[in-house]
Amino acid sequence: FPSHFVSRLPDGRVAISNSESDNLWIVRDGLVGKGFSFESVSKPGSFICHRNYEGWVDSRLYSELYCYDSSFHVEAGLAGNGISLRSVNIPQRFLRHSGFNLWIHSRDGS
Repeated sequence: FPSHFVSRLPDGRVAISNSESDNLWIVRDGLVGKGFSFESVSKPGSFICHRNYEGWVDSRLYSELYCYDSSFHVEAGLAGNGISLRSVNIPQRFLRHSGFNLWIHSRDGS
């Protein structure tokens, strides 16, 4: 989906979308002290995180779990190009889309 962007939906979910709103992110050092975290430009102080394996944009919490859930390692793209984002706290799972919504999934070769 080269014409799509990682976007924050009105309900706070993270999805890929061709919308021109809520798709700008500031790349920060990982909140847990490793990797990277992605802060929403349109909702400052809120970061992409995973909860219940779903991608969300949540206001920053200072709990250890939130910091881990909001940190990702950047790796060579699993699809053969681009990049992949590996969860810091669940390292066998990667941020990817399914039905346009972002989830952290295990690598399954697709």
